[in-house]
Amino acid sequence: MAMTIEKLKEIMKETFDTGENEYLFRLEELEHERRDGFIPFIDGGYRVVKLFNLSTFNSSGYRFSVKEADAKIEEFINYNYELAKDRFVDNHPEYKDKDFNYTSLYEEGKGELAEELSNMESDYMSDDAIMVEFGFHFYNEGNTHSDKPNSDSIYIYAIINWETPYFRSGADNEKLLFQKTVSLKHSEKSFRKLAKKANEIFSRIKE
Repeated sequence: MAMTIEKLKEIMKETFDTGENEYLFRLEELEHERRDGFIPFIDGGYRVVKLFNLSTFNSSGYRFSVKEADAKIEEFINYNYELAKDRFVDNHPEYKDKDFNYTSLYEEGKGELAEELSNMESDYMSDDAIMVEFGFHFYNEGNTHSDKPNSDSIYIYAIINWETPYFRSGADNEKLLFQKTVSLKHSEKSFRKLAKKANEIFSRIKE
């Protein structure tokens, strides 16, 4: 059976838990109609996206097992720890130039201060997020990702983006997990396989 854009959309809905809830994937149609100030480079497509708050990674310890993304998550967590410590020291100057953390404060018998520091850490981490995305672009002709097939084709991709809060694309802002171009007509097997692969990676983060 020949595939259609609508059928691919249904496969995405079958594979990913989609909905309006913040804990679900959001299914979006990609903009592809010409309008003032916008010239589309695709002829159709959909994507699913989901945001994981940085505090989720900090509290759970879960990671994607994707080297570049996991390294960025660690970098962001450590950076927010330092921001929280600086704010804590502003409130408690006696801790300036001292090595301290949540555990050490509790060990000193200063549970209230430990909780204060923890709340500050959570405040900073709630401002940052990691975005995951799986989708496809449809091309009537002129597929910019591949010479073959070049017409009636789809470009399938999955990414993890850490350029919070805008999530702009680019090699420094995201990790491309995979990409593949296939003819739309014969895309079902590849699309189902890659959708499942993306969902398995994204589902490593439990909320």
